[in-house]
Amino acid sequence: MLRILLSIVIIFFAVNFFVVSEEAIEQNHYLNGIASFISKIQTHSDEKIKINNEDKEQIIEKSQQPLQGYGISPEGVVTLDDEYFGYLYYEIEKNSRLYAGREVIVTGFVFKESDFKDNEIKVARIQLPKCGSEEEQVLGLMCITEKALDFNNDEWVTVKGTLIVKSYINPRTNSESYKYYLEPESIEKIQRNSDYTI
Repeated sequence: MLRILLSIVIIFFAVNFFVVSEEAIEQNHYLNGIASFISKIQTHSDEKIKINNEDKEQIIEKSQQPLQGYGISPEGVVTLDDEYFGYLYYEIEKNSRLYAGREVIVTGFVFKESDFKDNEIKVARIQLPKCGSEEEQVLGLMCITEKALDFNNDEWVTVKGTLIVKSYINPRTNSESYKYYLEPESIEKIQRNSDYTI
């Protein structure tokens, strides 16, 4: 887009000022200066994009801060169950770094979207609208496992694993952002023992 715009500017100046005279020579010198300046801007922009693309995701090390609160055992194991699924889901979403490297147990139904990779499943629950204006939302922890194809939508599972949190530079905001997923140690199919909703 930038290249097209720059080309239009150069063509405009060239058409309006190209006359064979001393004045034209001076104007061509002026146009060459503009073209050089535009080229420098484009090069700087390309370098910035390249630098952003080279930024790698970094795994956040386990936080040494002790965890306390609802659904957290004295040993620091985080359990997303019937009672605390929604609360802990939003806690992890809001404070990802604090939960990095923690042992997590989550119980819910398997949820797969069409764009999921072959090694991705979500262990989820449904959040009902709170004020009547919102729609139902599927909340869940993404699990990355080579066994993902062994599980179908709506099957109930309990997953035990480690929460992996990665930081990266968000190119839109140029600020640090986080994404996280559960790396399972075990996935056990269970009978549905609770409601889909939280």
